[in-house]
Amino acid sequence: MGGQIWEATRLNCQIKSGIVPQKMTVCLRVPTLVAGMIMLFQVAPVVAHHSLEAEYDSKQSITLTGTITKTDWSNPHVHFLMDVKDGDRTVNWQVEMGSPNAQLLSGWKLEDLKPGDRVKVSVYRARDGSNLGFARKVAKASP
Repeated sequence: MGGQIWEATRLNCQIKSGIVPQKMTVCLRVPTLVAGMIMLFQVAPVVAHHSLEAEYDSKQSITLTGTITKTDWSNPHVHFLMDVKDGDRTVNWQVEMGSPNAQLLSGWKLEDLKPGDRVKVSVYRARDGSNLGFARKVAKASP
């Protein structure tokens, strides 16, 4: 029965002898609408996502060594805070990484970055000069 309904619908959607049946316009509108919605939903995440170059300066790479004070493995990006000695004072830096899924797929584990760990991090510095960086390389540092 299901095959007969599909066959009848398919036949109604065909152009016969140069005449377009009334159901042809409906048959064309539905797939076009569905295709349009699919394209809209695929483009929306791209529009919502910010550019790395907009926030960070790839020409300003610096290396930080310090102690992790907090980690956050939530979407859209992994973040951790670290205390870095700057002369006689301690400065808190926020370091951003890629998405949690990307980090897990590249071999990171949730327990790899935890408060109290000493790390050496190479970052692209924030364009606004704040203590914010995007991690290029993260390694455990000696105490």
